[in-house]
Amino acid sequence: MNRTSNDSSPSITRLPETTSRQWRPRLAFGVVLIGIAFLSLMYVRQTGDVAATGYDGANLQTERNDWQRRNDQLQANVAQLESIDRVGQVASQRLNMGPPRHEIYVKATPVAVPPVPTVVASPPTQPGSPLIEAVQRLFGLH
Repeated sequence: MNRTSNDSSPSITRLPETTSRQWRPRLAFGVVLIGIAFLSLMYVRQTGDVAATGYDGANLQTERNDWQRRNDQLQANVAQLESIDRVGQVASQRLNMGPPRHEIYVKATPVAVPPVPTVVASPPTQPGSPLIEAVQRLFGLH
């Protein structure tokens, strides 16, 4: 305490300004350190997400290739089942079909088709129809 001998009022002692200034660099360092730690965590998380997306893309590509291979196999099976040789074999074995034993030709006589009557609309025969007069007046034809 800084008291003078003539002073009867209590004096306020001040802390030296060096102690208040000492914590500011520490606080700034702590804030910067927390910021760097936060950014590092965000970077690691982002990198993990990118890697996971890459793995998902590779898995989808593998699955697409598997489905494409299955599709190609099914198309080959369809082509084999639709072949002329197989259809003939199934027709003769399962359905007891074969070439015709004798051929029959049918000759058809032409048949005359009557013409279809057409209906043609005729104009109204009454020259003094109120509808016609109104239209003619409207367009200035009268």
